[in-house]
Amino acid sequence: MSSSRIQSLPPDRRTEIDLLAWLGQADAGDVLEYHHGFLALDRSPCGAVFKERDRVAIGQVASQAMRLGLGRISPRTAGHVWACMIG
Repeated sequence: MSSSRIQSLPPDRRTEIDLLAWLGQADAGDVLEYHHGFLALDRSPCGAVFKERDRVAIGQVASQAMRLGLGRISPRTAGHVWACMIG
C-alpha cells in the first residue's frame, strides 16, 4: 500500500494527454493539482491573466476530468490562492 501524494501539473503540461498520463500512473489516494487561481475567471476570455492557449488548456483539463467522472474536482484554499485538485 502506497501513501497518498499530491502532484502538480506544471503550467506547460496542462493538457488532456498529461491528465490521462497522470491517471495511468496514479495510485489510490493520489491527488493532482492542475491549477492555482480562480478557475472560472482564469479560463474565461474576460480573465486577462493567461494567454488564449493556456486558458483553453486549463478548461480542457477540467472538462475532461468531469467527463471521466473523476471523484471530485474540488477547489481548496492555500492561504489566499485557490488550488484546483482532482482526487
